Amino acid sequence: MISQEDFVKKAQERISESKNFLHAWYKEARDSYDFISGKQWLEEDQQYLESQNRPTVTFNYSEKMIDAICGAEVSNRQEVRYIPREVTDSAKSEVWTEAARWTRDQCNAEDEETDAFRDCLICGIGATRTAMSYEDNAAGIIVIDRRDPLNLFYDPASRKPGLVDRRYDGERGWMDETEARLRWPKATVFSATGNLDTGFTGVVRTGHRYEDEDMDSTYDIHKDQVEIVLYECVEKEEFYKVADGNQLLDMSAEEFKPLKSQLDKFNVNYVRLVRKCYYRGFFTGDGSLLEWNKSPAQTGFTLNFMTGKRDRNRNIWYGLTRVMKDPQRWANKWLAQIMHIINSNAKGGIMAEVDAFVDPRKAEDEWANPDSITLMKQGAISGGKIQQKQMAPYPTGLDRLMDFALNSLPQVTGINLEALGLANRDQANVLEQSRKQAAYGLLAPIFDSLRRYRKLQGKVMLEFITEYISDGRLIRIVGQENAQLVALTKGPDGITYDIIIDQSPNAPDVKQRTWDQIKSILPVMIKEGFPIPPELISFSPLPVTLATKWQEYIQQMGNVNPQKVQQMQQQLQQLSQENQTLKQDQSAKMGELDLKRQTAVAQQQLDQQKTAAELSLEEFKTKMELQIEQMRVHGEMAINEQKLGHDARMQDQKIKGDLKVKAAAAGVKATDQGELSLKLDASEISGAMEGIAKSNEMLGTMMKQISESNAKALNAIQEAMSKPKVIVKDKDGRPMGVKPVDNLKGE
Repeated sequence: MISQEDFVKKAQERISESKNFLHAWYKEARDSYDFISGKQWLEEDQQYLESQNRPTVTFNYSEKMIDAICGAEVSNRQEVRYIPREVTDSAKSEVWTEAARWTRDQCNAEDEETDAFRDCLICGIGATRTAMSYEDNAAGIIVIDRRDPLNLFYDPASRKPGLVDRRYDGERGWMDETEARLRWPKATVFSATGNLDTGFTGVVRTGHRYEDEDMDSTYDIHKDQVEIVLYECVEKEEFYKVADGNQLLDMSAEEFKPLKSQLDKFNVNYVRLVRKCYYRGFFTGDGSLLEWNKSPAQTGFTLNFMTGKRDRNRNIWYGLTRVMKDPQRWANKWLAQIMHIINSNAKGGIMAEVDAFVDPRKAEDEWANPDSITLMKQGAISGGKIQQKQMAPYPTGLDRLMDFALNSLPQVTGINLEALGLANRDQANVLEQSRKQAAYGLLAPIFDSLRRYRKLQGKVMLEFITEYISDGRLIRIVGQENAQLVALTKGPDGITYDIIIDQSPNAPDVKQRTWDQIKSILPVMIKEGFPIPPELISFSPLPVTLATKWQEYIQQMGNVNPQKVQQMQQQLQQLSQENQTLKQDQSAKMGELDLKRQTAVAQQQLDQQKTAAELSLEEFKTKMELQIEQMRVHGEMAINEQKLGHDARMQDQKIKGDLKVKAAAAGVKATDQGELSLKLDASEISGAMEGIAKSNEMLGTMMKQISESNAKALNAIQEAMSKPKVIVKDKDGRPMGVKPVDNLKGE
């Protein structure tokens, strides 16, 4: 680590060296600011014209050139994105990116960088400073401020764009005396008598005033302020990487020296390396040290530069103003010369001798006013006493010289009329865009310096985010799903990342240009069935509230196939067209359809009534036939029963008669009931019994046949009643009756 004595000595030498080196550049830069502001005449030319009472006419064409390029930067603003090199670090890098966007929004970094970019275009150098501020927020907030280039100094040996190879830089600033005493309460103060208080560091002179070189010396804009000089430098320091198992420990040279013998004794591997270490110090205007320590940023300087074009021989940077000075000044001179010629030459009037008019005063008033009469001595005019003045001819080609000077401004700067939006001619849009792109191609080195600045500043800002505001505070981050609050915590060491400079969606023209490109892509995506990412809606030129609701709707719908949606839309459109056609035809066919409907309803009612009557008649007829059939069957059954009873009685009487005959032949008297009082022959009795049994058997068989016959008749009637029936119609289609069918489907 560098000692305080070496730090102060080197800082004082470098500050003095840099100011001497940049003295000529300060003068040129101050003249460039005057030139763009309209103070374009050289001091000697202005004094000469004023001595002749001639106006110093200034038509400032140069300022619009600077404004055009600044407008292009505003319309194409970019932002820093942190891309991880490992997949596992993607969540952390996304939080970093959103935190950086939030930080820049809090301190209006875009506006500050635009002012610094304008400085770069005018004088060749623009710069911002990244620092922590605790005035408005006790927890601390990162601020990015534009710094005045005329208060800056840097390493004269640096040659790369953005001064990336500088060893030191710094700036001169002004601070209220009370604020300076609060920040450095132990600083030495010279009293009014000049006695020096001891025991303190640094010097602040009370009552000391510094004249500002840019302002009128009669007015002190730094009253009650003291000059403070900020000095930053980078030093190369050695350090060691020591193996500790599977890890490597970083040790400074001071920490390593006491341990070296022990590490060698136990054969511990280590290696000596060199790294950059940034320091920062504050000095008073006379070079006294107020404070010094390591810089709050160890990834780069807190001052970050953007540079224009480099004058190689003088090793200084210059902007576009240098090449615009001669064309602009010559245009002003030619315009002033033309006005002088017109004012000094005759513009009409007459010349007359003294005695040419009775009243010369009245003649002057009455002659073609506002022309005048020049009175001359007698005899001075040949050929009469009155002669008309001859108007001086306009110098040929003087106006072309002025046009040449004005037209040289786009030529020397590369900013054509298309880039300015002033091309007053009919040409294809493709041609105009290509010419505008060619103009920006000539300005590409300046925009490339701005891109390099964003990378360097983004690295420093990330260190400030992780080191000074990673205290667990909640930062509003708008993610893909919804706006959410994320706790910003310090990231682990060793995360590697790449800084990507991407277009900012908040730039004024980026949304419109991007949306024009998206509109040509969306139909192809929908046709091929690709889902629409919700992020595309954020580039639409719609109000933020409406765009957010649209994104939420797409997320809720999920991955809907746009092709199906398109088909449904086409079907709905087709149905709508058909419906429209039907509505058009409906009025013409309404009467006819209504008449047909009424006729059909009446005919249907008539047919229903007729069919119902015929069905009722057939049903009544069927019921009557069934009743008649049932009566016939019952009659036949009664007759059969009577016949069987009569036959049984006749058989019984026959048997009894035979018994009586046989009894008489045998001399036996029988009763009326056929009972015998004598013993008969067994064979005869047996025969008689068999005859009776046969008679009973025949009677049973007959009864069974009668029962079966009755059952068949009833089954036939029931089957006839259960069979399906159809309505029989005549040739005219009118129903005639009902008949059963065996197979209704077959019929």
